[in-house]
Formats: sequence, C-alpha cells, structure tokens
Amino acid sequence: LAARTPAPPAAAAAAAWSRAMASASGLAPIIAPSMLSSDFADLAKEAQRMIDSGADWLHMDVMDGHFVPNITLGAPIVKALRKHTDAFLDCHCMVSEPGKWVKDFGEAGASQYTFHIEATDDPGALIDAIEAARLKTPGAL
Repeated sequence: LAARTPAPPAAAAAAAWSRAMASASGLAPIIAPSMLSSDFADLAKEAQRMIDSGADWLHMDVMDGHFVPNITLGAPIVKALRKHTDAFLDCHCMVSEPGKWVKDFGEAGASQYTFHIEATDDPGALIDAIEAARLKTPGAL
C-alpha cells in the first residue's frame, strides 16, 4: 500500500501520513529514518530533529565491511547517542558475525538488534542471546 501512496511532502507531515496509512490499511507503519544520512558532527541534534519531525524510531545502519562492503556505525556511536535520546534505537546489523556484537550493542543502549538470518549458522541461539541482552529480536532476509 505504501508503494502506491505518494510520500508526504515534508518531514513534518510524516506522522499524519503514518496515521492515515494505518487507518487505511489496518497496519501501523513505523517511521524510522536512517541516522546514516545525518551530520555526524552533531548526531544528537540530528536525532532530535528526526524525533521532532515525527520519527517513531531511529534506524542505525551497522555495516562491518565484510557482510556488506561498507563500514558504518558501531556500538560506540550507539552508546554516545543514547546519552542524548530516549528514542527507540533500531540497530540493523549487516555484519558477518552477528553473535559477536550482541553484548556490545545491549550495553550501548540499543533497543533492537536486527540481524541477517543468512549471517548465522544458529539463528535460535542468536535470538536467545539477543533476548538475554534485553533487546528486541527481528531478523532480516
């Protein structure tokens, strides 16, 4: 449904658009802008700007240079940002060893640890570790 519906004309309209989409579809979309597009020199201000513009969550794109070719955010940046926001931090971990980083992201203050199912031999054990770290546990394909 969202693909057939035009995007809102401005970021401030995102929350109203989200409510309208939820009403029309019976589903509640979540607005989660990627912090990868932020000005890293002022990440806390950028996070607040996203929340003020109607974001439900903040999406943290984590890339290790192995699972995908880019290197981006890691647990230290999540920890630094957590000091400035109580927003839900959705950490999308595009990493080759997702089990290796669960504890670090949990301690950093992540809210959710999304991993790619094909990056692990034992998704059940990884889900157990994520839940033990008190993080939400979606998987990505």
